[in-house]
Amino acid sequence: MNIGQNLNRPKKVTPPQGEGSVNLMEQIRTFEFGEQARKYLLRYFLYVSVFGLFYIANAHYADRRVRQINQLQKKTEELRSDYTTLKAKYILEGKRTLVRDRVQPLGLRESNEPAYELIMND
Repeated sequence: MNIGQNLNRPKKVTPPQGEGSVNLMEQIRTFEFGEQARKYLLRYFLYVSVFGLFYIANAHYADRRVRQINQLQKKTEELRSDYTTLKAKYILEGKRTLVRDRVQPLGLRESNEPAYELIMND
């Protein structure tokens, strides 16, 4: 016997090859677990479930955001085209010749004299 050997330590028992995995498979099949194994599996199941729910919720949130972005892009494109159309129409209607033709029936005419400046003395 060696001097440094601990006499109180139990010997390590190793199961025969193949028997451990069969035993585990049998436990899983029949749901025969010890109390600690049940607690561990319950915690693991809850952990996986919470992250699964988080993943599903995040996927739904992302899909909803993508739909909102697409709707806003369509709306923005419509507003941009409306703006461009109205701006072109405004620029066209503000041309000097069109204004002159519109006001002639009212008796207004274009002045040939240059504009003059009014100066007020206080």
